[in-house]
Amino acid sequence: MQTTIINSKTVAMRNTVYHSIKLFLLLSIVILGACQKEKNNNQPATCPINVSTIAGTYKITSIKYKGNFNSSETDYLQFMDPCERDDEIFLSANGTYRHFDKGQICSPDGNDDGVWSLNDKTLTSDGLINGTIEKFDCKVLVFYLVDLIDPGDKMTFLMTRQ
Repeated sequence: MQTTIINSKTVAMRNTVYHSIKLFLLLSIVILGACQKEKNNNQPATCPINVSTIAGTYKITSIKYKGNFNSSETDYLQFMDPCERDDEIFLSANGTYRHFDKGQICSPDGNDDGVWSLNDKTLTSDGLINGTIEKFDCKVLVFYLVDLIDPGDKMTFLMTRQ
C-alpha cells in the first residue's frame, strides 16, 4: 500500500512539473511574440518625402564616393576638416536653410544661409544640399549625386536628424 501512495505522489508531482513546464513555455512564447511585435512596430517606417517632413536640423554623418569602374567606395568625410565634420544644417519648411558652424569653429566660420527646394525626390539648394533622395525614414536622409567627378560615378550623403 505504501508503494501505491509513493507512486501516486510521484505521478502527481510529475504532472505538476509537466504542467508547470508547459505553462512556462506557453508564457515565454506569448511574451517573446509580444516583444517581437513591439520591436517591429518601432522600426522606422518610410516617411512621406515632402518639405514639411524633411524640415529639421541635420548633421552630415557619412559621405561615400564610388567611381564608375568597379572601384571601391571611398569615405569622403575623412577629407573634410575636423571643424566641418561637427556642423549642422537646419532646413526650414519655408524653403530656407541655415548652416551652423558648430563645435570646433573653422576660420573663417562656415555659417551660411540660403534657399532649398524639393521637386519629387530631387533636392536643390544654393549650397550643400543637392541630389536625389534615395531613402528617408524621418531620422536619416540619404541622397546622392551622379556624374559628379567622372561619368557614371556616385557620391552618397547621409544626414542624421539631430
